[in-house]
Amino acid sequence: MKVIAPKLEKKQYEIPPEGPVRATLVEVQDKGLVSTGWGSKPKVLFVWDTELLTKDGEPIKVFERLTNTLHLQGRLSPRIRSLTGEIPDPEEDYDLSSLEGTKATLVIVHNVTEEGTYANIAAVIREMTAEEKAEEARVKKAVTALRQQASPVPVAEDQDIPF
Repeated sequence: MKVIAPKLEKKQYEIPPEGPVRATLVEVQDKGLVSTGWGSKPKVLFVWDTELLTKDGEPIKVFERLTNTLHLQGRLSPRIRSLTGEIPDPEEDYDLSSLEGTKATLVIVHNVTEEGTYANIAAVIREMTAEEKAEEARVKKAVTALRQQASPVPVAEDQDIPF
């Protein structure tokens, strides 16, 4: 009996629109050594679930492939900083799986190629911590109080204008 493997069908995934999109980092995958234009590099894949839904009611996913190095000139270390607020120590191992569950706002840009349109992450903006939210509320309250205490600016009347 013949066993036939079906032909590979290229699926165009639904992608989020360009601009800010709230998302959760749901998975970090170790992709091992991947051949690149600069030789084989260790890669990791971040899988993000956005708050936007597909036609089937599933979260729209965004994928981000990064070189698995904490070198400051790489993209992984700045990405960790944008998620946690701290630069990881390049002299120590970092548990990337600890980032899973992190919520952030992704800034999406589209990359149009012959193969299709891809959603790339231009920036990641982490959520404020409870302490940062409390500080923001304190500052807003102080600014409001100062504005209420300030003397109103006098309105100029026509007779006040010398010309």
